[in-house]
Amino acid sequence: MKEPFTCTCKTGKMTVLYLGPPSPLVEYLQKDHIVVTAEHPVSTTMLKIRMVDFVVSYNYRHIIQPDVLEILANRVINLHISYLPWNRGADPNFWSWLDNTPKGVTIHYIDKGLDTGDIIAQREVKLTEGTLKTTYETLHGEIQKLFKEYWPIIKNGTCSKIPQSERGDHTIAVATRNIGGSFYPKVMTQISSMFNVCEQWMSRSYQYLIKSVYYRISSPKFILNTEDI
Repeated sequence: MKEPFTCTCKTGKMTVLYLGPPSPLVEYLQKDHIVVTAEHPVSTTMLKIRMVDFVVSYNYRHIIQPDVLEILANRVINLHISYLPWNRGADPNFWSWLDNTPKGVTIHYIDKGLDTGDIIAQREVKLTEGTLKTTYETLHGEIQKLFKEYWPIIKNGTCSKIPQSERGDHTIAVATRNIGGSFYPKVMTQISSMFNVCEQWMSRSYQYLIKSVYYRISSPKFILNTEDI
């Protein structure tokens, strides 16, 4: 049987480091814990100064370094809006539509890989229509509900740890393999048809993402393997 975690702070309350932009989960955690928020890269020094007991990453844009993971072994989790192992990495909702893979949300431990840690809980979400914006909002609503359901056993260290299978691919690798060298024109046509929108009305961030991948594929130096991504 797993031993529950004990908090190191003098107040008797667990100190949770919440990594990512503001969300309703910050207020939820503040009901029972001391919550420190950050969007910048964190260090072991910060963890020691703040006496952090647990780390929750949600929409966080930085890689958590191995020394941080070592100090807080089995106490660093991530909330990811994909049905892992499918669509690891950035923009999982976008890639799930493009590649027609299962859609859902996952809470997992963070390890040295990219969204490869053991799964704590996940839920498949059936999305059949909508826009990138509306489906994105739906997935965030689902991951927040899932977190609230599982947080009591996560924080005590009594939750499950399920290793991920190897069938999930990195999002860019999947897209490049399936669509090939004429990636950008085909992607724009497919997305416009899928969501009934014109290219000029698509989010600039998604256009930038698609174009950046397209130009990388077009480069003579491009090699399709996960180490190159």
